[in-house]
Amino acid sequence: MEEIIEQRDLVLDKKNSRKHNQKNLTVIKKSLDSCGAGRSILIDEENNVLAGNGVMTANGGRLKVRVVESDGSEIIAVKRTNLTEEQKERLKLFDNYAGDLSKWNWDELKILSDSDNNLIQDVFENDSRILGRLSELKEVEIFDELEEENADEQPAYVLKEGQEWKVNTIKIRGYSDFEMLKKLFSLLSDLRIGYKLLNADEQAEEYVSKHEPVNID
Repeated sequence: MEEIIEQRDLVLDKKNSRKHNQKNLTVIKKSLDSCGAGRSILIDEENNVLAGNGVMTANGGRLKVRVVESDGSEIIAVKRTNLTEEQKERLKLFDNYAGDLSKWNWDELKILSDSDNNLIQDVFENDSRILGRLSELKEVEIFDELEEENADEQPAYVLKEGQEWKVNTIKIRGYSDFEMLKKLFSLLSDLRIGYKLLNADEQAEEYVSKHEPVNID
């Protein structure tokens, strides 16, 4: 059975293991605008988006969704019959380029790893880069506020090897992906984040750039 639904009928994955930054979404939107839809997305019986969150985010509700029910026993192909030769090449390039621009959401992968390590080990079998990174991540510890008069005497607190931060009088330490730090910082009011970063990823740099820095000696 097929049906046409609106994007508002779908539920995007709030715990997506992939991060879609603005450049990634811009490329996907450009592909949709210039060539129309190509790849299909994957949803479950309750219209939760399992794969294709970046496409639906970039779509922004403009294109409707044709739902094709399946039990997984067949591969469903999207057959485009109205593409020019240039559009065919553009779609191939956009598809590969957009994939390169998304990144792993290490916080969500860590949560999955802690709750079902067998699943992670099976999916990422023998991938030492991903499994090694997950094994190094530890939960961030947030300590009580330090006394105001002693705040200036406190050193920068190490959150990740080679990366030092100082957040007013809030002392934070541990290992974490920067996406988790962003979530933590958003819960704390009026923070001034000093940045002295080595190999900071794009998401952290974007967040830090929007805040007034403090000096780290």
